[in-house]
Amino acid sequence: MWSDKLTEGSALGVGYEIYAHTGVVKHTDTRSETSVEGSFTGGTTTNYGGGVSVSQPGHGYVSSKTTNFQNIYLTDDEGNDHTVHLVDFLVACAAGHKLTMYMMAKPGKGSGTYFKAVNVNTRERYDHGKGARSELFPWRLWMGITGAFIALVFLSSIGGEDATFWGTVVLSLFCGALFGAVLWCVGWCVSFARATIATSDGHFKAHVSEALTGKGAAKMPEASEAPAAPV
Repeated sequence: MWSDKLTEGSALGVGYEIYAHTGVVKHTDTRSETSVEGSFTGGTTTNYGGGVSVSQPGHGYVSSKTTNFQNIYLTDDEGNDHTVHLVDFLVACAAGHKLTMYMMAKPGKGSGTYFKAVNVNTRERYDHGKGARSELFPWRLWMGITGAFIALVFLSSIGGEDATFWGTVVLSLFCGALFGAVLWCVGWCVSFARATIATSDGHFKAHVSEALTGKGAAKMPEASEAPAAPV
């Protein structure tokens, strides 16, 4: 069977479900994308006469970010083919290896995020904690509160005597960015705690342990069908 529902529950006000997707690797491919951005200001030269001049070098910065992608093509024990798409989560495997991919999902969402993998043949485990935290992050609450704060700043500032429309927009967005950053940190702490609670579940930990030892892990009794793997 491709999907086993291992457990379900609630962590700090949000429901979660953990699924195990197991199959044999047909093949895999990986690629990387690098984005580069930067900013520079030109240097200046000042002449003081008498052949004396002073040059000031330019200033700037360059930053790059590399994103890794991996596609793993698996066949389950019923002969059905599945494709697992991973971003910044690389799982070492070769054709013929048996993999178990663990997915965190919210009830009724229909899809989720992979956050752990076990290569049954090599007995190696691969963790992607960011996947579980992202799935359990209070995105809607964060966006709603941040948006309401921006609107509140705009409405309270637009009536000022010296206020201009675009000046108020810039002020609102600046304040909203600062407030949103602080609120994001709070949300990250909440999602970290939620993920810790969810992944401490006994059914899940037992399944991972059995996968690492090569034993057949029992699924959760009367499990429902898992949501489809993310596309």
